[in-house]
Amino acid sequence: MNEQHTNYRDEQFWFTTAVVGFNTLIIAKDAPCFSHCGRIVASAVVSVLGAIIILTRWVAAAKTHADSIRRKSETDGKTLPPREGGRFKHFPAEAPNPEFASLRERIRYSYVEIRTGLRNFPYILTEASGSLFYLLLIGLSFVAVLLSLTRRCS
Repeated sequence: MNEQHTNYRDEQFWFTTAVVGFNTLIIAKDAPCFSHCGRIVASAVVSVLGAIIILTRWVAAAKTHADSIRRKSETDGKTLPPREGGRFKHFPAEAPNPEFASLRERIRYSYVEIRTGLRNFPYILTEASGSLFYLLLIGLSFVAVLLSLTRRCS
């Protein structure tokens, strides 16, 4: 496993931990004086952002792995199908340079990352990887927030 893949995996773990921890604080009875609606909105925003981060890290790790397989197959003399038919056909070759890229370029790249992650969600499900586990933890912690707050309203 290369170092970049390890970084993506570590980032997924810590972002999931942060989201689940945040949702746990939202559930706490002695949480700050936010309305139930405010807690649900805060939990939803943090959970969605966490899920997006997990998806985009999966995309980056999968693309890096696919690129390394392509390079290895080229040196071994094997031919792979062209990228135009593959999972990352719409994905740019590189992320925009943070020093020189415009805001529009970064937004466009983020959109492509999120869209690629959502389109590949069935693959993530069948892969049953750590990314799926992290997405489930985030989703279940958000459901726990919903159930906890609706039960208190009754």
